[in-house]
Amino acid sequence: MFLEKLEIQGFKSFANKNTLVFPGMLDKNRRGITAVVGPNGSGKSNTADAIRWALGEQSMKTLRGKKSEDIIFSGSDKKGRLGMAEVSLYFNNEDHQAPIDYNQVVLTRRLYRDGDSEYLINNSRVRLSDIQIFLAKASFGQKTYSVIGQGMVEGFLNTSLVERKEFFDEATGVKQFQIKRDNSLNKLINSYENLNQAKMLLSEIDPRLKSLTRQVNKLKKRDEIEIELKKLRLNYYSSLWQEINNKFNQFNKQIIITEKIKLEKEKKLITIEKEIEQQKKQSQDTTTYNQWQTELAQLESERDDFVKQLAKSEAQLELKLEAKGQFDLAWLNNKKNELANEIEKLNKEIVLINN
Repeated sequence: MFLEKLEIQGFKSFANKNTLVFPGMLDKNRRGITAVVGPNGSGKSNTADAIRWALGEQSMKTLRGKKSEDIIFSGSDKKGRLGMAEVSLYFNNEDHQAPIDYNQVVLTRRLYRDGDSEYLINNSRVRLSDIQIFLAKASFGQKTYSVIGQGMVEGFLNTSLVERKEFFDEATGVKQFQIKRDNSLNKLINSYENLNQAKMLLSEIDPRLKSLTRQVNKLKKRDEIEIELKKLRLNYYSSLWQEINNKFNQFNKQIIITEKIKLEKEKKLITIEKEIEQQKKQSQDTTTYNQWQTELAQLESERDDFVKQLAKSEAQLELKLEAKGQFDLAWLNNKKNELANEIEKLNKEIVLINN
């Protein structure tokens, strides 16, 4: 695997997008070396810094800066400052030295002015540790002989034994295992710390746990009692409902019977009222009859009085006539006829009353 192309944009002095193509190995059977040369200020060191930075370099001292924001283009007379720095490394992986099923591998790193950063492998976001392990497996790291900067040879000769060992570890491919070992040790240490914290928490909550266990048991018993109580209530209310329903049906039947009796009583009452009306009419008829009888008796009495008076008058008249010696037949007949008419009139009234 070797580097075949470099793209830089917004990194240090590279404001615009710049692409550097490396010829790689002219002879596939022999390894080649690519050198970046040029006058002072042409960007040689910044090119090497860009490669190191894309490979995951975290030391700002190595990148010749004080803070991470320093690597983003800060602006010039012709162009304002940028908000992001991006570097992409294109590797030829036809020999599949890198553990990935692609003939070309693209590593990309981005940094924003707000401090956010991104790492990508073939446009897929990954972590920094994934980049480091990937490069370690491919024996391609930011501190190996893959990138030789200005003064690096002299610096390598003046480094300590520990620093030299790190270079050789990367060159021989041991670095990937060291990274995994360190990660595993860190995880193990964290696990021990978490275990100790768990033990401390357990010792603190153990008394509380016993109390909670007792409470849980009580709650379970309460739940059982509530379930049983619910069943009893259900049975009670079911029985009560059945009893009420039976009484309700009985009341309905009684109401029906009462309604029938009421109707019968109403019919009888109507009959009695009719009889009372008839009795009233009969009573009125009887009263009228009695009145008629009284009037009849009165008329008969008057008739008798007239008859008596007539007889008395006739007798007196005869006496007077005899006394006077006068006998006027015409006057007597008239008087007689008047009395007869009066008697006949009374008889007619009596007949009308009797009818």
